[in-house]
Amino acid sequence: MADELTTTLLRTPIPDRNESLMGYLLRLTEENCYSSPLWILQHSGIKANLTKGWNGWLGEKAGLEKLQNTIRLPDDEFLRLRMWRDGFSDSWILRDHVRFGIPKVCPGCLQENKFCRRIWELMPVTVCPRHRTFLLDICPDCSQAITWNRSKMSMCRCGCDWRNVETAIANNLDLQPSLLISDLLDSTELTDRKRRNPLYGLRLDDVLVALSIMVNHMNGMGRRSFFASATPNRACHKHFTSAFLVFEDWPDSFHRMIEEVRKEASFYTDYDYLHQRLSDESIRPGINFIMLALESYFDDLWLKTERPYGWDQNTRRRFLKPSDVCLQLGVSMKQLHHLVQRQLIAVASLDGSNEKFLVDTQALEEFARQAFSELLVSDVCRALGITHEDVTDLMIYEFLVPTSGPTVDGLSEWRFSSESIASLIGRIRHIISGNDATDKVQELVDLDFIHPRLLTYQLGLGAFIKAVFDGNIMPLAEGPSRTGFKAIVEGRCVGLQCFLFSKHQILSWLRANKPSNIDLIDTFSDLVTFLNKLRKMQGNRFTRKQPGLYNEDHMVELARHVQADYVARQRSEAEGAC
Repeated sequence: MADELTTTLLRTPIPDRNESLMGYLLRLTEENCYSSPLWILQHSGIKANLTKGWNGWLGEKAGLEKLQNTIRLPDDEFLRLRMWRDGFSDSWILRDHVRFGIPKVCPGCLQENKFCRRIWELMPVTVCPRHRTFLLDICPDCSQAITWNRSKMSMCRCGCDWRNVETAIANNLDLQPSLLISDLLDSTELTDRKRRNPLYGLRLDDVLVALSIMVNHMNGMGRRSFFASATPNRACHKHFTSAFLVFEDWPDSFHRMIEEVRKEASFYTDYDYLHQRLSDESIRPGINFIMLALESYFDDLWLKTERPYGWDQNTRRRFLKPSDVCLQLGVSMKQLHHLVQRQLIAVASLDGSNEKFLVDTQALEEFARQAFSELLVSDVCRALGITHEDVTDLMIYEFLVPTSGPTVDGLSEWRFSSESIASLIGRIRHIISGNDATDKVQELVDLDFIHPRLLTYQLGLGAFIKAVFDGNIMPLAEGPSRTGFKAIVEGRCVGLQCFLFSKHQILSWLRANKPSNIDLIDTFSDLVTFLNKLRKMQGNRFTRKQPGLYNEDHMVELARHVQADYVARQRSEAEGAC
């Protein structure tokens, strides 16, 4: 067939479920008798250099769309070839762990079925898990690295047929990393998950990250990558097998590795890099066990009066002891256990349960941000222009719903979201906007007038707000703000004191809703006037915090005094009549 491409290829066999994109393009090259996969890529408008690898053109959207049309694959099939997914957890695999440059092959697999397995392209896979032989990345005849820029699936450009090559057989230890990755990639339930190797409980992407972190640290690379696309397979095998052994007999083997690196390096900089790298991977809770083991090692050094380089017991920790968390949050150990049991704070278990644990600082910061960014009761009082008892009454009527507190998350102080306060104000404001039948002649009063009368009639603010929402009391207007706390609640809340009501309607509602055991003075329609007279009679016994708003404790005492005085006068009048 001529080396010219039509719009689509003549032969497009169905991709195998274990085949990679570049391997499939190589198979199409052989099926359609082209000299190199470059012909297919160039026809799709993709500029590629296969000697340096094939990851450089994976981001060319237009070229990939044209390539998909050329090889005639549906969207889901093409995406599966392009992207790496963990078969066990269906999570994406980072490209850092894929070897795009020099391909690897297994002679035994090519003899059985001639296509390139995608698992061969993963860095830590250095042995074929099926045939238990080392993968081939150097042609034994020409001693050149195998390249994607060839025309045959199983043959080198020098003419060597790799299917006839015998490769070394790996021992059981050499085989373990490749077997683990193969099981995870194929969604196989692992039989060795109970081993004392934490890798057997991870997702595939976490396994690859954990192995890479160990390889980098053991070779003094810090946060940089130790491997390149041209790193020989034998070198990859040596380092990844050593990294795998670090996770055997965990965490003792890990601590021994740190000691060995420490003796060779003679300084602690590498530990700082390792801690930073693990912090960078904090989005992966699966590998938190490495950070736990590292900080445990640091703690042991600290007890030995040694000071790891760059390590601070208080500010650098990723996991905190429960006692330290209690001090930060101001809660008791019992309250902290309550938060952990309700999964409000994420922890790392030390014994497989939530009895012994350390607290993740990032989870703690998130909890504190949500819990302590809300408004305290005192903030709500200032924002709405009401008292602490009024807030409690509004909570009873569920007009204010706390986001934190003794019955919510076990913390000692009640806290409220600014949205709940703004919602309360907004509901009253909405009633005003829908009230078109306002009598402009009637006298209007605000909360300064209403509040002392609620105390006198032993009615709470919650009952009053309920009457407003039930339509028994109509807010008629909204006056100017007098609280000065707009910034507290989204810059919009102006408090309950700014709403104006009909004085006649308020007094009528108070008389109609007073408790049955209370019979109070109705002749003093303006209680403030009465209080001023009574204050003069009692020698200024009752003081005021500000004009029109009396001290709350004095108001309660005054209400009781008024009731007692009225009952005494009624009794005196009855005796005189007799």
